[in-house]
Amino acid sequence: MPDFEYTPLTETTALDASSMNVRFAAAAAAINDVTAEATGPNCFSEAHLPSAVVDDIGHKWVLGTGGSHTYTLAGTGSSFRTINDAGTGVESNPLELTLSATHAIANAGPIGGILLMFDANVQRIRDGNTTSGLINADFRLQFYDGSWRTLTHTERTINSRGLSGTDLENQFVSVAIRTLIRTSDVVGSGVSKVRAQVACRDQGTADGTSEVILTQTHLTAFVLRSKRS
Repeated sequence: MPDFEYTPLTETTALDASSMNVRFAAAAAAINDVTAEATGPNCFSEAHLPSAVVDDIGHKWVLGTGGSHTYTLAGTGSSFRTINDAGTGVESNPLELTLSATHAIANAGPIGGILLMFDANVQRIRDGNTTSGLINADFRLQFYDGSWRTLTHTERTINSRGLSGTDLENQFVSVAIRTLIRTSDVVGSGVSKVRAQVACRDQGTADGTSEVILTQTHLTAFVLRSKRS
């Protein structure tokens, strides 16, 4: 590609047709030097327009069989489960992304971090006992670097208490998580997979089966460079 240098006006140079014509002539000469090959398909390659994204953008939807997936809890406590088509049943089509390579994240580069974007549509949080209102839906993101590790700063909780509608009605709540996997998060040699999890948590008494019903969920991962090369 041809180079174009623009010389700014100094304080002693008049801003008039003559001074501007000199600069426009330089721009015209640079444009006229552009060859047909320079404007062909794929001309704006990484050499010209470097991208902040290193890896192919990974993304995945999990809609659930029949349009929803249900996570249940009998009694009290909590148990995280990877979001999937079947809910609490036999895990199917988990909301998990496998990156094209294992990416080592380092401040010195070239990989500076992995941006994660998660969205979930909650249809309903239902308590086995309609009077306690102590059911939580917990969400979190994890990455794999030899072991599954939780990004604790991604944990989000919504509670059935205060939501519109009764215990048997749909509440329709959206949950969004945006985070960056950084050097300080990684213990192993590099990140190869990421996933999203949900848990139904009962803080009350063992008063029946509680449930969290999700409709569609989505996870996206961007592997970001920290420097040009």
